[in-house]
Amino acid sequence: RAMRIAADVEVPATAVPGERRMRLRFDNTGDPDPDADFIGQVLDTKIEVVAGEPQSAYAITARPNVATRGKVEMAPVADGHALGDQITLTATPWGTAKFVAWTDGRKVVATDSVYTLTVSANAHLVAMFTPAADAIVPPTSVCAPKTQAEGQAIAIAWHPDRNEIAIATADGRTAVATVYGADGRLVAQTTAPAIATAAWPKGAYVVHCRAGEAQAVAKIIVR
Repeated sequence: RAMRIAADVEVPATAVPGERRMRLRFDNTGDPDPDADFIGQVLDTKIEVVAGEPQSAYAITARPNVATRGKVEMAPVADGHALGDQITLTATPWGTAKFVAWTDGRKVVATDSVYTLTVSANAHLVAMFTPAADAIVPPTSVCAPKTQAEGQAIAIAWHPDRNEIAIATADGRTAVATVYGADGRLVAQTTAPAIATAAWPKGAYVVHCRAGEAQAVAKIIVR
């Protein structure tokens, strides 16, 4: 059965005019790597990148994923921002909520609550907050550098400073997180928004999250 798909494609500011390749991938893994192994369909097509007039002003917006979980501040605030402007965004959780990450569309752009953005394109940022919850394993350990994953409305953020994986969805829905070890064994499965990693043995782990049709995958290393 034929299917019609419409989408806006943002051309990076660093793109060079000329013939380029665009890859469309249809699968259900949630892995954003265009060359990753998966089961599905790939369509490769050619596009022509042409030079255009530079944008005079860029739209930058910021909001919390759920208004009752936290607030977002942006400075300076303006109707439009010039190329190269620096904007400071601050996410502050309320009550027992926790900040997880800043996202722009499907991309996680920062995991610190205070984020300085250098304007290079239009950006519509969402501060991902999640309520505090009991961790599924007790804390103590030293972990690897931060890792984050892109996904359809799901943010997975690895916070070694507090020995946990934090998970949040753009619309506030509960996500089911499943964690596997490098040997394929099931390490944890939970709907809690935070997973403590402190008691885990050293090694690689794969975190798979699903909320309805949306899903995301991240790999972390515990050292």
